[in-house]
Amino acid sequence: MDNKRKYFGVSLIGLMGLFFIITTAFAEVSVKDANDWLSSKATAAPKVDLTGKWDAGSAWNGGWGEGNFFQEKASFNGSLGMYNVKGVVSGTDLYLVLTSNDWVYYTAKMSRQSDGSFTGKATKETLVDSKAAESAETWVITFSKM
Repeated sequence: MDNKRKYFGVSLIGLMGLFFIITTAFAEVSVKDANDWLSSKATAAPKVDLTGKWDAGSAWNGGWGEGNFFQEKASFNGSLGMYNVKGVVSGTDLYLVLTSNDWVYYTAKMSRQSDGSFTGKATKETLVDSKAAESAETWVITFSKM
């Protein structure tokens, strides 16, 4: 009986370790790395205020859904479709991290257009301006004030 308990204990610890390795190996960008990236992007005073509702296209038609943001100084947070958003405004550029359940799904960089909308690109599970983004899945992302 004693050997069975030892075997079970070793097996359980091994499975837990394997689960940890697998779940962390596929996380391309950690929440901490994404937060550090955002902090590094706040280099200019914000020239826009994102507070309010934004249309990013219908999720049913390939868009991102409705955005609701609250901005305080250069930082903003809120939601975009089914994602939680944390971001910074640097001049008229936006840098966003889209998460769900503490998992970074996308990062994005957007620039203000002459009509007041924002357009840019989002990359899946990598920092949008990193070397890894060159081979990452990329989508266009656009916001218009509602």
